[in-house]
Amino acid sequence: MFNCYEGYLDTNLVIPIDVDHCRVIFDFYFSDVSEAARAYNEQSVAVGNRVQDEDLGICEAVQRGLKSRAYKLAGSQCAAKPENSSFISCSPPI
Repeated sequence: MFNCYEGYLDTNLVIPIDVDHCRVIFDFYFSDVSEAARAYNEQSVAVGNRVQDEDLGICEAVQRGLKSRAYKLAGSQCAAKPENSSFISCSPPI
């Protein structure tokens, strides 16, 4: 997955390990790597890490719910209408 922000891009590569586990590799790419931009870049990485930690908690809770007896008894899907992903260009408009 690619995430575009002002001045940087981050990528998330998800590698399946088994049915219940995966490994996620995060990389950050900054347009300005000067000393003047260091604080902004470090803050951007910190925010990205915090969001990933929050997402991990949500994913783990959803997985527990999917394995619950209540979900199995309900026999329904979580989303009535699945989302469609879309392509978003990271390039600035010409």
